[in-house]
Amino acid sequence: MIYCILNIESLNDVNYSEVIEDSALTVRKNEYNTEFIISFPDTDIPKIAVPLEKYTNKIILEIIASPLNNWIY
Repeated sequence: MIYCILNIESLNDVNYSEVIEDSALTVRKNEYNTEFIISFPDTDIPKIAVPLEKYTNKIILEIIASPLNNWIY
């Protein structure tokens, strides 16, 4: 599984048939509702994620777990 962090303005631009999350209601958002995370198989990168930095499960968990990053864990 691969993960990307997107700006909240892109929430409605995600094609939810290309990611694991099934709607804007099911994505993980940060504490301030300024960013969200999508996930997808590493063999099938959605169009919206192509230009973005990609994270492994280990790295995204580290990002989410750090209180400095303002994610709801």
